[in-house]
Amino acid sequence: MPAAAADVVIVGGGVMGTSIALQLARRRAGRIVLCEKHHVASGPTGRSSALLRRHYSIELYARMAARSFELYSNFEELTGRPAEITRCGLVMAVGPEDVAAMRDTVTMMRGLGVKVEELAPRDLARVVPGLAVDDFGAAAWETDTGYGDPASVSQAYAARARELGVEIRQDTTVSHLALTGGRISGVRTSGGDIATATVVNAAGPWGAALSRAVGHDLPVVASRQQLVILRPGAPAAAARPVLVDMVERAYYRPETGGLVLVGTRNRAGVSAPVDPDAFSERADPDRVAWTAEAASRRFPGFADAEAVGGYASVYDLTPDLHFVIEHSPVVPGLFHALGFSGHGFKHSPVIGEMVTQLVMDGRVSVVDASPFSSTRFGAPAGAPPVLKGRYGSWPF
Repeated sequence: MPAAAADVVIVGGGVMGTSIALQLARRRAGRIVLCEKHHVASGPTGRSSALLRRHYSIELYARMAARSFELYSNFEELTGRPAEITRCGLVMAVGPEDVAAMRDTVTMMRGLGVKVEELAPRDLARVVPGLAVDDFGAAAWETDTGYGDPASVSQAYAARARELGVEIRQDTTVSHLALTGGRISGVRTSGGDIATATVVNAAGPWGAALSRAVGHDLPVVASRQQLVILRPGAPAAAARPVLVDMVERAYYRPETGGLVLVGTRNRAGVSAPVDPDAFSERADPDRVAWTAEAASRRFPGFADAEAVGGYASVYDLTPDLHFVIEHSPVVPGLFHALGFSGHGFKHSPVIGEMVTQLVMDGRVSVVDASPFSSTRFGAPAGAPPVLKGRYGSWPF
């Protein structure tokens, strides 16, 4: 017999699982249990660069990011704790071939209430000092945003959820999901079985294996991603906005202590899937050297920057890099919040709302979530993508 019972069990204590737990508690969803195999934010969330950009050429994502930013801006009202956002601004710079797409995107963003300015290349040097701009065609500057602290955000969600009655079980591994008559009836954990008719799978890179074991095979893989930390020679060199470089597919985020965090994105399918429990968490020496060299081309003043280290984490990637947010069409009672492909943190507030609406109301009302159904992966070869961005070099 199960040792306990719950109305909802959430698997995963990262920024998504804790946001969902809080929103379900706010909607009085009954007894909610969140199971986390280590501790809150101990997985990829804790290593997120946590950019709060709203710049998406796909309107659905822009709406989600704008709604999330609204919630982050009122985070203390939501959780009783500050969000600890560093509002240094964020610049998205594109090549000449993407200027028209960027202008259309800026118009759309302004229609959503986003504070954004268009910059010509000559203006970039003023906003982002020391930047080499010859290969940029234009840029969009979000003046009021920046980046957050993913661990503190997750802990704030969790703390408020606990105050509202959610039980958060840390050091508790969910080994498999139980079915009765083809639908969810419980979970087996390292701390005992829990009977439930509703499971939210927010387990990130571990999530696909759980769902696959009960018959819903999602094409979500764990992909190793690396970030490098540089210390520029000039102390003021790090005092600049976040730069998202669409030409070189890299980003530069200021860090405390005069450091700069540099991320270079892997394309889907380039790096082989990894075991999320057995991968190197150190940045590869060749990646560190290559990143430092690339940074010195983009910022010539970084030629003497010291590479002080780096780290690796894992993204849960889908083939098209878009999310999976759904009530499983295969297993009744199983809900998915997976496949965030490296840009989930900024959306965590609205995803908490979306999944809660799915669980409580049977539909999402805050945005149209239908493009995030996993049924898209069964579309015939050559079918048009469900979501298509304006930029030729970027899927969003």
